[in-house]
Amino acid sequence: MRVRDAQERPVDGMAVVFSVDPSWTQNVSFTPPEARTQHGEAHTIVQVNTTGHFHVMAHVDNVTPRAALTVVSRPSPSGNGS
Repeated sequence: MRVRDAQERPVDGMAVVFSVDPSWTQNVSFTPPEARTQHGEAHTIVQVNTTGHFHVMAHVDNVTPRAALTVVSRPSPSGNGS
């Protein structure tokens, strides 16, 4: 998450809270679930325990942008060794 002021300068020290659509709260976790901006950026690690399509929200001040994510399963390894 990038946080900028009206002049497009990075803003430090803003609390950013990460969340997902209510139907996904049991399937997604964030580490950390809340972060403060440093050099205008806040980061989290998203862990998902199922496949599907969902939205991640980053709540900061009175703004809540959303990002769409799709999780797919890994392809099965080939059994023929090639």
